[in-house]
Amino acid sequence: MFERARKEVFSSGFRIVLVYAVFAGLWILLSDKLLGLLVSDHARLIELAMLKGWAFVAVTSTLLFVLIRRLLRRINEVHQSELAALEAQRKNLALLTAIAEGTDDAVFAKDGDGCYLFVNSTTCQMLGKPAAEILGRDDTALFPPEQAASIMATDRRVRESGQVETNEELLRIRGSAAVMLATKGPLCDPDGKVVGTVGISRDITARQQVERALQQSEGRLSEAKQVAGLGYWYWDLRSGEHVWDEEINVLYGRPTGSPPVPYPDIQSYFTADSWDKLVAVVTACVDAGVPDQGDLEVQRPAGE
Repeated sequence: MFERARKEVFSSGFRIVLVYAVFAGLWILLSDKLLGLLVSDHARLIELAMLKGWAFVAVTSTLLFVLIRRLLRRINEVHQSELAALEAQRKNLALLTAIAEGTDDAVFAKDGDGCYLFVNSTTCQMLGKPAAEILGRDDTALFPPEQAASIMATDRRVRESGQVETNEELLRIRGSAAVMLATKGPLCDPDGKVVGTVGISRDITARQQVERALQQSEGRLSEAKQVAGLGYWYWDLRSGEHVWDEEINVLYGRPTGSPPVPYPDIQSYFTADSWDKLVAVVTACVDAGVPDQGDLEVQRPAGE
């Protein structure tokens, strides 16, 4: 936008010069011929030529004043437009910075060569470096060679494809291993040309450790249930959904992978006395929210 405005101002200046040159040329050419046709007296001709010169100065001065005044007005308009655009950019940058600083995730932008253009304070904290030691450098200055190569390969793929990617990156940061969930997308200029990458990374190391511990705990619980012969079932009163684990199928003597049987259709798996006890327990839980427990006798299809 600024370049277009400057070209317009230059074009206006050129038009002023052109208009002045054409007017002056026509004045000199036509006025001399006109005086030669109208006046034959030499003394009178010299007097009129002098008056013509003063008239030329007056007319061209007025013309230049009008044209230059228009040019100066246009220059001022362009200047005000540039100031407004710069102020808008400043506000947008301030807003972007505020958003980036308002998150615990690492936010960054890189140019086409992979050098950092912007980092928020979280990025600096993660890397253990001030922004001055990060900006203008690429990942080879911040990570071990193998990790830097992997990060830059992802950046290059995003720039070439123009698509957003989300990947887990295993990094070594400040001497410790960390798992980062990084989302990266193309950074484009006002014309839509890809000029770099922009991204946000979240440290999910602790979350993965919790998930791994939960998986291990669930595995141990499953093994314990199999050893103890325990089963689990769930009934959602709002949707009517029934969920069983495989141990329930084993307890009822049903084939592995069989779908759950809804309540009260499971009556056939219990003796008469046990079914009456189960109905009482379920009724108390549903109506009054009272938990209960008891021993029930299962009757398997094989007669066991």
